[in-house]
Amino acid sequence: WFGANSPVIDNMTVAEAVGNWFYDRSSCQKIDCPYPCDTSCINNIIP
Repeated sequence: WFGANSPVIDNMTVAEAVGNWFYDRSSCQKIDCPYPCDTSCINNIIP
């Protein structure tokens, strides 16, 4: 989740986004588009 090629959510790593949510550092929720439209995901599985 901290790697250079980790997926991102609103320019944050997944670990940062989850930490911000868990510790109430961010009051808004980051909702991405339906899988697999996010180009930062390196393991896209297209049906």
